[in-house]
Amino acid sequence: MSGSDIVLIGAGRLATHLSCALIGAGHRIVQVCSRRPESARTLASAVGAEWTVDLAALRDGADVYIYAVRDDALPLVVSAVRVRGGLHLHTAGSVDIAIFSGLRSSYGSLYPLQTFTKEKQVDFREIPVFYEGNTAETEARLRALCASITPKVYRIDSAGRRQLHLAAVLACNFANMLWGIASEILQKSGVPFGVMRPLIAETLDKAMALGPYAAQTGPAVRGDREVIDRHLAMLSGHPDWQRIYEEITELIYKEHDKH
Repeated sequence: MSGSDIVLIGAGRLATHLSCALIGAGHRIVQVCSRRPESARTLASAVGAEWTVDLAALRDGADVYIYAVRDDALPLVVSAVRVRGGLHLHTAGSVDIAIFSGLRSSYGSLYPLQTFTKEKQVDFREIPVFYEGNTAETEARLRALCASITPKVYRIDSAGRRQLHLAAVLACNFANMLWGIASEILQKSGVPFGVMRPLIAETLDKAMALGPYAAQTGPAVRGDREVIDRHLAMLSGHPDWQRIYEEITELIYKEHDKH
């Protein structure tokens, strides 16, 4: 599917990174649509495309239409798009491709398993991309599109993608929140968060090599109540953090006490 004309609906973090990967693979971004004029203009300028804030003004005749918008915005956006031809793809982790049913003839999903920030570049060739199409023909086209930007291409249905999204939220978003709490705790001692890099890296390496369960260490696994109580006391000024610590400690203890 090399050399496709693509319309991007959305100009946020995912759309920005995905557009770079698509252009690098020989595709053309011909139009960018966003409800925010500045966002649409900025991305369109970067990729050499026209832009609009009006879904009713989307360019007809493109090969692919990619909806890189919030999950909860998809129903309204899909219903507002008048273009019927082309391959229509959403990038949402928790939305069934049936959202296009009866409105488009060729549709599916393109879901990159990665966290995106505009300020940090990513190498799409290292990102797993999961796809699903409504027909065998659509899936063949979609597989080729995905394979043009990364060798890590996997088919997954909508139910499986929802499970994948849940796992990603736990492993990425929740873990990052805990790193944020750790960073604030370190600040009290004047210690930079960077000192945690070797620990975080080793934790990840062990989890991948041994499996998360076997890689688990810490006072909860040991049942070290004295240390746990001391930590809880230290967190008394932050009831939310204290509750998180206590609940995760209990979960770790119960899981490892089974064996």
